[in-house]
Amino acid sequence: MLGAKWTASVWVSQNKGRLTVKFDRKPTEDELRKIEELANKKVEENAEIKIHELAREEAEKKWGDEIYDLFPIPEHVKTLKILEIEN
Repeated sequence: MLGAKWTASVWVSQNKGRLTVKFDRKPTEDELRKIEELANKKVEENAEIKIHELAREEAEKKWGDEIYDLFPIPEHVKTLKILEIEN
């Protein structure tokens, strides 16, 4: 919704979680409400999760740097597991 690209941190515990993204400003209260609404809707949809396990080179060719966050993947890691939720 905000166009934020990079994940800065993720925390998950039982049925709660938090995703922190890098963004150039603080979201407004209206944006925060909309983000929460859209996130809850996606959970309610029980959307299909596609799991791709493929060579790092192939994953980078298919998705580019969209698969990476602010945390570098060590060079010795040659196989990546990508979880995809459409839309």
